[in-house]
Amino acid sequence: MNTPLTILVVDDDRGVAKSLYLHLSHQGYDTLVAYSYEQACKKLEENPVDLILSDLRIGPRTGIEVIRHARMEQKDCDVIIITAFGDMETAIEALKLGAKDYLIKPLNIDELLLKIETIAKGKSLSRTVELLKREIDDPSARIFLGKGRQMQEVKRMVSQVASTDAPVLIEGESGTGKNVYARYIHSLSERSDGPFVAVNCGALPENIIESELFGHRKGAFTGAIDSRRGLFEQAAGGSILLDEISEMPLSSQPKLLHVLEQGQVRRVGDEREISLDCRVLIATNRDLVSHIEKGAFRQDLYYRIAVFRIVLPPLRERPEDVIPLAQHFLIKHGKAMRREVTVINKDAEKILKSYSYPGNIRELENIVQRAIILCNDHTLKPEHLPMHLTEPAPRGAGTPTPQSGSLEEMELAHIKSVLQNCDGNVMRASKILGIARSSLWRKMKKYELKGK
Repeated sequence: MNTPLTILVVDDDRGVAKSLYLHLSHQGYDTLVAYSYEQACKKLEENPVDLILSDLRIGPRTGIEVIRHARMEQKDCDVIIITAFGDMETAIEALKLGAKDYLIKPLNIDELLLKIETIAKGKSLSRTVELLKREIDDPSARIFLGKGRQMQEVKRMVSQVASTDAPVLIEGESGTGKNVYARYIHSLSERSDGPFVAVNCGALPENIIESELFGHRKGAFTGAIDSRRGLFEQAAGGSILLDEISEMPLSSQPKLLHVLEQGQVRRVGDEREISLDCRVLIATNRDLVSHIEKGAFRQDLYYRIAVFRIVLPPLRERPEDVIPLAQHFLIKHGKAMRREVTVINKDAEKILKSYSYPGNIRELENIVQRAIILCNDHTLKPEHLPMHLTEPAPRGAGTPTPQSGSLEEMELAHIKSVLQNCDGNVMRASKILGIARSSLWRKMKKYELKGK
């Protein structure tokens, strides 16, 4: 399957242009055609284009002028010039201006397709590297399955669904590792060589969420100074994770449903639809059925995304994994901080195992990182652990348990506990909870909680 590219064919010979359009479209490329310099400029202003295939002579204008305009409109757009043998000097000038390559008439279609495929692979690699750079500091870019019965069941379910292209809904409290397991599913799939794109729906302002997910055309709205691909298109050949799906505005949900059902996306301000080739993974720490009952989430969208559900248990239900996880973080962060802390003594182990972890795995990692900083030798001891691990929970804070009530009551207790442990510091609390500060502020406003 070709890496999806948008190609603009520019030639004033309509027969040649249409022939190239048919060849490229048949190969699976999204192809546009312009019969003049002016039409080419308009297409570039309205559409994100990966590659321009331009004749050197376009009526009274030249492919050189197309290159110059492309550099102003879309800096990442590549150009292949088509030239007659007698125009070689001009073709060389085009290369100096940034053209990727040139072809001499009469065209050899096989040679052209090979050059395009090379460019497509290069662009795919560049986009993957760009996405990896965004992910490299993400602490969830690791996997730890755990040894208990519950986690072994999770592992079994993951291994069964990973090889398919079915949507997967990953549920669990904040900090249980939903992003980690989404990445793990991607790594086990046939799409593992493609990009993994993660988007936190709760961190995107309502007025730009559709532009971020689906892309937009230049001029589609104020501030859209150029055309842009959405995250769904960026995930081509790989997987996209829609995290905190419950935070997606109700107004955007019909468009997401259409994308999932049709496998096509329409950029904001555009009229045409673009075929997609990506696996969709979804994560939530909320009860979506409860959201449906409140009218905050579409039932048809829920049934579309809940094809295969994986529920991650909270850390308090898997105490056998606390110490192995702590050791994992000790090695990982000890190496990063250049501290040779390699041992957790028995008393510290006992404290770590007895704590309830309202922030789940993310909170345990935070605790271990802090302990490494305070530790001056090879052994992590009780004095390196936060005092609240051994103190009783404040009255009214509660420790969420499976029997403690509705998911909203559990969420309230969880947020309240984390805020108290962070002395009301919203930035620290949002990191432990694994949500954007804006999302936490909204939840605090909802539950009438205060922070700083």
